[in-house]
Amino acid sequence: MRFSSQRILPFVLVLTLALCMAPGRALGVTNLLAEIMNLVLGPFAIAGNMLGERLRPAPLGLEGPVNDPEYVLHLQQERDEFERLYVAEQAKVDSLQQQLTQAQMIPSEQVHVRPLVARVGVRSSTPMGTVTLSRGSNHGVYVGAVAAYNAVHLLGRVIEVSRLQCVFQPLANKDSPLVDAIILPRDQRDTPISRAARVQLQPKGDGTLRGDVDRAAIVNAGDIVKLLDDTWPPAAQGMFVGHVETVEPKESEPLRNTIVVRPQYHISQVAYVTLKLEMEDSATQPGGAPR
Repeated sequence: MRFSSQRILPFVLVLTLALCMAPGRALGVTNLLAEIMNLVLGPFAIAGNMLGERLRPAPLGLEGPVNDPEYVLHLQQERDEFERLYVAEQAKVDSLQQQLTQAQMIPSEQVHVRPLVARVGVRSSTPMGTVTLSRGSNHGVYVGAVAAYNAVHLLGRVIEVSRLQCVFQPLANKDSPLVDAIILPRDQRDTPISRAARVQLQPKGDGTLRGDVDRAAIVNAGDIVKLLDDTWPPAAQGMFVGHVETVEPKESEPLRNTIVVRPQYHISQVAYVTLKLEMEDSATQPGGAPR
């Protein structure tokens, strides 16, 4: 009996459907065929598996950095640091929003600063005494001008001016007025000023400044002290006053600590200073002084 090519496909489909609907015990003959095919193809499969393992060995478990305790600890420390930075940035954003709200309530006034290098001339007999500088009103210097070293370290300000010279009073001079400042942790210098400890420092005449802070404020030796005082010009705000040298309990006030701040640079250590001359705008008088 011969089948035409047109009848073979329907016959195969009907046979396949019948085998699918048949119970499992009726398919014993197919198991025999499968075993025969496995015997024929088995050696080729084994050879293929061996070749695949040689080309790309299978992993032997979790070995390497994942199981290295030091590496895991390093990852945990990085995670903690990123979390700290995230919190600090959130606090900074909140602080900037508050500052922006306050700044929008007052008219803006742009202040230009002209740096002027002055040579240290006649020094006082005492290390923290007044010093004469080689610049005067002819160069634009005025009373109250801020003197700095390396542009950001506050040294003091001008108290007298003549045409060719001026008298400079160091920040740590015993006759200098009280200074308002903020304290920033040395390892968290981006702390928002709203969260920074505040202190009023008094020069002691020995090259240091001292002040009292609440004991609840976390202040440690080595922390950074920056100027934030409305009695000083805008060019001085945020400049470095020094570092916290010691923190000791105040005997007369148990809830407060006394800190000693030592500036990083003294006028007795430098030969030149930079005077930061403020101008309301870029237009100045011929001598360079503020209008």
